[in-house]
Amino acid sequence: MTTNKLIKSFYNVNYAKIKNIEIDRQNKEIFIYVDLHKTKQRICPYCGKKCKGYDHTTLKRTRRTLDTFIFKTYIVADVHRVFCEEHKVVSEKVPWARHNSRFTHEFDNQVAYMGLHLNKKECSTIMRIAWNTVGDILTRIREDHEANLEDRFNNLEIIGIDETSYQKGHKYITTIVDQIRKRVVYIYEGKSREGLDEFFSKLSAEQKNSIKLVSGDGAKRIAASVKDNLPNAEFCIDAFHVVEWSIGAMDEARKEVWRNLKNYKNSKPEKGSHHKSDEVKTKTDQYEKIKKLGKYALGKNPENLTKNQQTFLSDIEKMYPKMYRYYLLKEQLRLIFKMTDVSQVRKELKKWYFKASHSKSNSIKELAKKVNSRMEQILNTVKYKISNALIESFNNKIKGLIKKSYGFRNIENMKDLIYISCSDLYSKILPAFMINNG
Repeated sequence: MTTNKLIKSFYNVNYAKIKNIEIDRQNKEIFIYVDLHKTKQRICPYCGKKCKGYDHTTLKRTRRTLDTFIFKTYIVADVHRVFCEEHKVVSEKVPWARHNSRFTHEFDNQVAYMGLHLNKKECSTIMRIAWNTVGDILTRIREDHEANLEDRFNNLEIIGIDETSYQKGHKYITTIVDQIRKRVVYIYEGKSREGLDEFFSKLSAEQKNSIKLVSGDGAKRIAASVKDNLPNAEFCIDAFHVVEWSIGAMDEARKEVWRNLKNYKNSKPEKGSHHKSDEVKTKTDQYEKIKKLGKYALGKNPENLTKNQQTFLSDIEKMYPKMYRYYLLKEQLRLIFKMTDVSQVRKELKKWYFKASHSKSNSIKELAKKVNSRMEQILNTVKYKISNALIESFNNKIKGLIKKSYGFRNIENMKDLIYISCSDLYSKILPAFMINNG
C-alpha cells in the first residue's frame, strides 16, 4: 500500500488525490491538500445532480478531521461554486464532509456521540472546539440522517403522550412516542392542549386513521384532544397514574390523622384538669409511628412490606379502622388492573366507586369522582394492556441528557439531542471504529 493510499484510508478521504501534506510543529497542526476526482466535481450538495460550473473563486476550503495524536488535522481542497437549476448557486459537494460544515463526517459523528454521553463543556474540551459548536453539530447530524421529521408520522398505530420538566420554573416539554417502533416522534414545548392539537394538525387523514390506541396520564386535555382529532383511536389511562391518584388520596387521609395526633400531643390541659400521663404517652407513640412508617407502609404493595410495616398495618386496623379502609380501597383499585375480564372489571369498578363515594374523606370522594369519570378509559387499559412504561423510560433518559448537559439555553438543540438518542438515529452516528468492533 502506498503512502497516499494509507493516508486516504486513514482519514477516509475518498475520491480525491493527495497533492501535499504540511506539518506545522509550532501550532501542532497537519494540513492535507487534496484535489477532487473528476467524477465527483460539480455535484450539487442538496440534490446530488451534476451541474454546470459557476466560478472558481472559492479556493482552499478547510475542514477539520479527527486529530492525529496531539496534532489538529485539516483536509484542504479547492471547492468551487456550481449552478443548479433547482438550488441555484451553491458550493459543490465533497464526499468527506457535509455541506456548510467546517468538519468531516468522522469528526461530526465523534462529537455527536460524545455529546450524548458527556456534557458540552467536557465534549468541547476533549475535541478542542467551542462549546456552542456541539449543539450545531447535533442539529446537523439529525438533519442529515432525517431531514424530514414528519416521516416519523407514517404508520403510527399506538402512541403514548406524557410531559416532563426540563428546567426550573415549571418549564415542560411534551413527548409523543411510537410505542411499536419505540422512538420519540414529536416534541413540543409546554404541556398545553394547543401543542397537542398542532401535532395532530400535521397528520394527514390517512395517518390519523392509522392510530388505534393512545395512552396517557389521564389529563383531560389529552383525552379531549384525542377525541376531537383521532376518529378511530381509543384513549387508555396508564394504570400507574391511577394507582398514584389512590395513594395520594389515601395519604391525605393519613395526614389528617397525623395532624390530629400532633395537635393532641402539643395541646395544653384545660384549667382545672390535666391529661393522663399514660394517654399522652400512647398518643405520642402513635404519632411517632404514623410519622415514621405511615407514608411508606400504606403506599407499598403488601408483598413488599417489611415486618415492622406489617405490624404497623395491623395496629392501624385496630386503632384507626377508617384509615385502614382507605388503604383497602387503594389495594382494591390496584388489583383491578391485574384482571383480564373486562366485564368483571366493570362490575368491580362500580362496587369500588360505591364504597369510595360513600367515604367520609373528601380526598377519597374526589378520587371516586375522578375514577368514575374515566371508567371507559380504564377499561380500555385493561382490555388492551397498554401502559406509559416506555414513555417514562424515555423521560428518564431525557432527564439524564439534561443533567449531563447542565441544562439547555437552546431548546431546539435539546430536541435534536432527544430525537437522536431516543430513536434508531443513535446507531447511525456511532464512530466507525465502534461499528467495526461490534
